Amino acid sequence: GDRIKIGRNSYRVVGRTHKAVSSGGDPMIYMDLDEAQELQFLFSNEQIRNDRARGGNAASIDTVNAFALQLAEGHNSATIAQEIARWKHQQVYTAEEQGEILTKNLIERSAKQIGMFTVILLIVSSVIISLIIYTMTIGKMKEIAILKLIGASNFTITKMIAQQSLLLGILAFIGGNVFAHASADYFPKTIILIPADALKLMVVVIIVSILASLSGIRTALRIDPASAIGG
Repeated sequence: GDRIKIGRNSYRVVGRTHKAVSSGGDPMIYMDLDEAQELQFLFSNEQIRNDRARGGNAASIDTVNAFALQLAEGHNSATIAQEIARWKHQQVYTAEEQGEILTKNLIERSAKQIGMFTVILLIVSSVIISLIIYTMTIGKMKEIAILKLIGASNFTITKMIAQQSLLLGILAFIGGNVFAHASADYFPKTIILIPADALKLMVVVIIVSILASLSGIRTALRIDPASAIGG
């Protein structure tokens, strides 16, 4: 029942979809063909005057980007596509071919870009955690030397530093996850947060945190217990 102004005209909302977006995450609306053609090709007066001044002609509003066909049961899509391409001289894609084009050209390429960005963030995060753990270890050299002096094993010291690193990683993951869910609705494009992906990310964060603690562990294991006596 609401009315939305798009372009020159005002359109009445007759229904709502749930998370209907394009392959790039942009919101989508559905309208009949005539209104879509009018919206796409009916330009503003200023643009029409500019096109006329440049000697251009107005685009025909009869242009259609594509037809979507649904075949009756029992017909072979490949055969129909071949006949249309042969007699109508149109480019035809079956549902399987459309899915492959969408996957290869858009989804897969975007996934690679996001994956590379994620790898860079994980590397940066591991370096930051490693520096924090190393700094904390340097600041506790005397305490670690005292632990060694009273008989604490290397395993106990290693476990202590690894737990610190792991705690930092888990706290960062929880904070990032809460922030992502709180701000997802404010992004210009639709963001879908899947619990399974969050669990996989948590496993990766745990591994990165443990690896980031290695520099601190190495420093702690090299501390001489005799340095605790020197003051």
